[in-house]
Amino acid sequence: MEEQILSVKIFKALGDDRRLAMLYTLHEKGPLTYTELASSARLNVEKKQAVIANHIKVLCNADLIQSGHMVYTLTDIGKFACDYLIELNEPSKI
Repeated sequence: MEEQILSVKIFKALGDDRRLAMLYTLHEKGPLTYTELASSARLNVEKKQAVIANHIKVLCNADLIQSGHMVYTLTDIGKFACDYLIELNEPSKI
C-alpha cells in the first residue's frame, strides 16, 4: 500500500512543468541552492516564497529530491525518473 501511495506522489510531482524544470536542472547541473532551484523554475524568489516552498515540499515528499547542507540533490528515484523521462522524449532510434 505504501508503494502505491509513493507512486501517486511521484506522478503528482511529475505533473507540473515547474517541478519538472527543477528536476531536469538538478539532473543536469547537480546540487543546487534554494535560490538556484527556484530560478530553474522561473520563479521570483522574493515574490513567490510560498509557491517555491510548496513545489520543493511536493518533490521531497515524492522522494524525488532531498535537502542537505544548504543544497538540494536528486534521490535515486529522482535520477531514475529524469533518465526515464529524457529517454521517453528522445526520437525513436528505428
